[in-house]
Amino acid sequence: MSDLISAYKVRPARSSDAVALVRLRSALWPQSRNRDHQTEVEALFAGAPFSTLPLEIFVAEQDGILLGFIEIGLRS
Repeated sequence: MSDLISAYKVRPARSSDAVALVRLRSALWPQSRNRDHQTEVEALFAGAPFSTLPLEIFVAEQDGILLGFIEIGLRS
């Protein structure tokens, strides 16, 4: 189990992850257009997310490749 855990790292997303995040979001939510995912990701990294509540994205990375992500936010 420790080999699996050490095989990847979790870190906050950064703007250089945008293309990979759009790809991952499109795979997870195929009913939305790629352009919609791209617009949302760009807005997030520009500091203007569509939500007024705090939102953070963390990614799992291995050897420079994003394996997955989690969006953490507040809901009202």
